[in-house]
Amino acid sequence: MSVAMLRLRLAGTGDEELLLNRQELTIGRALDNDLILNDAAVSLHHARIAKIQDLFYIEDLGSTNSTFVNEQRTDEQPLTPGDQIRIGDQVLIFEQAAADTADALGKPLDETVVLTQRQSTVDPKATLLVVEGRTDRTQYQLSGPVAVIGNDAHATVKLRGWFAPRVAAQFNQHPSGYAIQPGPNQKELRVNGQSVETAVVLTDGDVIEVAGVKLSFYLQAQTQTTLPSPR
Repeated sequence: MSVAMLRLRLAGTGDEELLLNRQELTIGRALDNDLILNDAAVSLHHARIAKIQDLFYIEDLGSTNSTFVNEQRTDEQPLTPGDQIRIGDQVLIFEQAAADTADALGKPLDETVVLTQRQSTVDPKATLLVVEGRTDRTQYQLSGPVAVIGNDAHATVKLRGWFAPRVAAQFNQHPSGYAIQPGPNQKELRVNGQSVETAVVLTDGDVIEVAGVKLSFYLQAQTQTTLPSPR
């Protein structure tokens, strides 16, 4: 009996092999995906791999930059062993192996996996530059585990104005830097023009719009690098 596997390939970090032991695998930048690709060219919900009877299919979910199989753009198609799936700048190789070999080489896909660029051994730091809107400063530094945009007394990015929400959005430290999610009852958070309803991992140069404020997000240069383990 053969078992399906995905080999995840990211430039400069080697390969990671995962067993496809579920009926559906969602892929994208948002944190509610099964496989999170921290790549600015990847959409929040980019693609999915689904098992139908004995076959696996790849389906593009209306992504901005499309999904490619063996460098051919595809909306949906069955996968065969050796197919190379390109999503953004990342390459996923679909393989099938004997059950005993797969058990020895691959990790069971029982929880979310994050595939990300090499990370610093020190705590991530980031810079926010105010492009538009009323705030108390024009630039902010993120370095702690949590930061808030709002008019709350403890907010990192302090909004001005009588009707500014107490918590418009919240940053949470993430293995690849920071993720952002909308605050309670806040439905106007956008990242690069896309509406965000759940947490999404930020990448260098992302533009955040919330509560009448536009911010540019930049990761600071990091020196020592190591490859993080999937979680």
